[in-house]
Amino acid sequence: MLTQSSLQKLKVHNCPQLTHFIILTTIQELVIGKMTNAQLSNLHSCKYEELEQYQTSSQHHPLPLCFPNLILLDILQCKSLKSLFPIIVAQGSSKQLNAPNLQTLRMERCFRMEEIIQDSQVSTISFQCLREVQVTKCNKLKFLFPMCVANSLGQLQTLMIERCFGMEEIIQDSQVSTISFQCLREVRVTECNKLKFLFPMCVANSLGQLQTLTIESCSQLQEIIQGPDEVLISMSQGLARLKNVELINLPQLKGRERNYIVLTSASLHLLKVRLSSIDTYYRFN
Repeated sequence: MLTQSSLQKLKVHNCPQLTHFIILTTIQELVIGKMTNAQLSNLHSCKYEELEQYQTSSQHHPLPLCFPNLILLDILQCKSLKSLFPIIVAQGSSKQLNAPNLQTLRMERCFRMEEIIQDSQVSTISFQCLREVQVTKCNKLKFLFPMCVANSLGQLQTLMIERCFGMEEIIQDSQVSTISFQCLREVRVTECNKLKFLFPMCVANSLGQLQTLTIESCSQLQEIIQGPDEVLISMSQGLARLKNVELINLPQLKGRERNYIVLTSASLHLLKVRLSSIDTYYRFN
């Protein structure tokens, strides 16, 4: 139990003897790692003025985890975690998680993670403040965001996905007219072998702030932007800030007319392409 009212940052990693775990709602940065089914199920939040009552209570009700001040959430090696919003563990209970001001979300080695957010939880979750997402080695994750929250990602600046071998889409079933990534500046995707395209057509005209694009070792990737040629031509005119592009070991990437058209930005400084075992660099003045 944590009783410091001024506590703002907390890291809990590999504490096998920890049982009931109460975190004050004032926390701003939370890092948790190697937590078991039981530990995740017994995770609780509490206001400081209610702490004494909460400690003396004979039982803890399954109330939502509410962190109104949380801006950073880092989940490491929670191998039984199947969902984050709500928190669902293998053979365990479900607990709603609210973090309306979250800015940075990092997840690594959550091998059973099937989805970050469930459709049923969308009404209780806001990603309006989310600026950075990093997901590494979450092999059962088939998509990053469901379609129903995609339109709330307008503040996202950095997106990094690494070694998510089961990921098929970044945005699930993206069959709508428009998704805005108006603040997105950096995208890095590495070793996502089931990913066939990076972005759906509906984001084509909202990437005006993109500066860095790196795609590496995605063996099935065919398209950077999914869509007809005329959409790509229109989109290429909107990449006013794109400076650095790296395309490494992408054997299924389609030809120049389908993908390289997105690399015609006048602001481009560096283009790196690896064909077979040879690196090709293009530098622009």
